[in-house]
Amino acid sequence: MYKSHCAPLYYHPTTSVWERSLFRIPPPASVPNCCSLWSVKKVTHSGVPRGTRKTVSLEDPSDSLILSNLTFFNFETIPIKENLADMAALTSHFLLLTWALLLVMSVDSSEQASLLRDDFYKDSCPDAESVIKAAVDSELDKNLKLAAGLIRMQFHDCFVEGCDASILLDGNDTEKTAPINSNLIGYEVVDAAKEAVEAICPGVVSCSDILAYAARDSTVKLNGTGWAVQGGRKDGLFSCAEAAELELPPPTFNVSQLIESFARRGLSKKQMVILSGSHTVGVGHCDKFFERLYNFSETHFTDPSINASYAEQLKTDCPQATFNTTLEIFMDTITPGEFDANYYKGLSEHKGLFTSDQSLFDDRRTRKLVKKLMSERVFDRQFGEAMRAMGAVGVRAEGQIRRNCRTVNPW
Repeated sequence: MYKSHCAPLYYHPTTSVWERSLFRIPPPASVPNCCSLWSVKKVTHSGVPRGTRKTVSLEDPSDSLILSNLTFFNFETIPIKENLADMAALTSHFLLLTWALLLVMSVDSSEQASLLRDDFYKDSCPDAESVIKAAVDSELDKNLKLAAGLIRMQFHDCFVEGCDASILLDGNDTEKTAPINSNLIGYEVVDAAKEAVEAICPGVVSCSDILAYAARDSTVKLNGTGWAVQGGRKDGLFSCAEAAELELPPPTFNVSQLIESFARRGLSKKQMVILSGSHTVGVGHCDKFFERLYNFSETHFTDPSINASYAEQLKTDCPQATFNTTLEIFMDTITPGEFDANYYKGLSEHKGLFTSDQSLFDDRRTRKLVKKLMSERVFDRQFGEAMRAMGAVGVRAEGQIRRNCRTVNPW
């Protein structure tokens, strides 16, 4: 059972489903929270790109609907009181019709983007970015491995309920406890940056903005090119491990699955390929690609898309009988630990560590772009643009500025 802080939609025995979504009435302690909504057959997706249309069938009450800018849920998962009066049922049906009319309308993505701007803290905290950078650099000087972790952390945050620092929240069954996030590192860097900026501007700079700045500063620390980071994000109040498991693309995804996953966040195929370039400083663990090396299929013991000599090297590092799940394998075999375009060159040599990596070159829909991104100049320019787009995913006006990034404010 997940904790009641996992999501904002709750069942209330005297309130209709539509009224619950509008007024967000807190749940009684005995009622399961709606993290269970993520467990339905028709998977619910957060981070839906604005500007899209969803046609609603009133004939099919199991149709998944958008109840807010970012939340999908399935009617079959909502416990509706069986003995509702006819009038209450009629009211619910009327509200359903009203919502259906609203849901088929497009939502302009510019509304979302307007919440963010460059130099956001120019007036409220002029030294925010420089103070955050100094704190990040200081922590990375102690452990440079954390730099790649911070870049990955922003991606993992934005892909689950949008860029709201939900990945930073401590607690049972929060996002950071999900198996897919088990190897995330760098939380202490965000803590240090938050402490530093709180000392000069208490209650002004959000944790989600700090994470965005830290990802940029980490890229620069690894010899990558920086970009202007927009500010203005609010920190979310909810975090759910199961949501992370369902929303984050696993390393087994192919190009079609990756395109679909990114499209749900309003990100293009091109942006997906560009953002994958952050794997140039990434590492993988044996259990994430083990099936590519051993008993891959009935016809191939090893995935034939892997360079043969590279496959043998990986088998040495990850022996079939007793592989080490903590061993880190660099995803860029040419210049590991350097933020550059050589990740893409490795794909052209069939040295992509994960299926999701190698498929970018093997699939004709993305191969041409991979070849273009082998140019350092092209990759440097376009990576920052793609990170700005990802940093705007799911940004909402509601939320808070946490005083401690690991917990929501008690007020």
